Amino acid sequence: PAQVIHIEWFNYISIKFEEFLIPTVAKLFGKKILYKVHDLSKEKLLSDGSSKVISEMTPTRRYFFNRVDKFIVHNKYMRNLLHANGVKPDRIKIIYHGVNNYAENLNIGSLFARTSLHIPQNAKVILFFGAISEYKNLEELIAAFEKINDEDMYLLIAGKYKKGKSHYKEKIDNIIQGCSNRNRILYHAKFINNTDIETYFRAADTIILPYSHIYQSGLIFLAYAYNIPVIAKDIGGLSENIMQKKTGIIYQQNDALDEVIISFFSSKMFSNKVGTSNEISKYVEARLDWKKLSKQYSDVYHNLIHLDARKYDKNH
Repeated sequence: PAQVIHIEWFNYISIKFEEFLIPTVAKLFGKKILYKVHDLSKEKLLSDGSSKVISEMTPTRRYFFNRVDKFIVHNKYMRNLLHANGVKPDRIKIIYHGVNNYAENLNIGSLFARTSLHIPQNAKVILFFGAISEYKNLEELIAAFEKINDEDMYLLIAGKYKKGKSHYKEKIDNIIQGCSNRNRILYHAKFINNTDIETYFRAADTIILPYSHIYQSGLIFLAYAYNIPVIAKDIGGLSENIMQKKTGIIYQQNDALDEVIISFFSSKMFSNKVGTSNEISKYVEARLDWKKLSKQYSDVYHNLIHLDARKYDKNH
């Protein structure tokens, strides 16, 4: 029988019930609990515009956290947040997120991808990808793009608005409609099927994450699967997965995003795409390879299973 219960996600509709039920039953049957923390709080995420994030711990979450034997996080930022919420460092293990190997990767060329999306072959293409909500700060990217006087630059927006965000969609629709360069904004506000993801990334020169606040983002690891460099605001744990001016650019809260974009297209990351691709591949191999990461998970499971035996030996 299983000795360790590994919790990846909660159902956020019934999260309070699960936070109470799962640890109660697990401990009743003598099971160890391992919890991978993607987001500390789905319900409330506040940012003061810096790296400080405040999360409210509900009574059921506190009950659950007190009964977890080991927490796995993907970066130091999340480790520090857990520690600030009362979790001792020896109960936290950092295991980096692996490169995305779920999305289809047929190695289609940029020529095919851009033809499919009706983008000129010589264009400079910025990609904004994924589910759209306010915290992703799309309006900042659109405003920055409008400031750039470059007829060869295109902004490709691809993703479905999250449920209940019709008001935000209307806001973005109006902003785009008012842009003087809207003819170079490709606005695909829809769900992108797994089989179509590669087309969007192969058509892009870079993906941009202008988020106002976030814990971490799986888009970095999806971009790296296609050897696409990432431009991201220094928020949450994003900077821990980007090698500055090698696999992407981290910019600060007060930096002008239009200038950051221009600097990317003036850099070797853009002019030497083969070199950038090699840098990303080396980074993935060294840090994000699933075979290496799976060994770390296996070690955590092993240590949890034999924890009680070690305690017994120590006390006797």
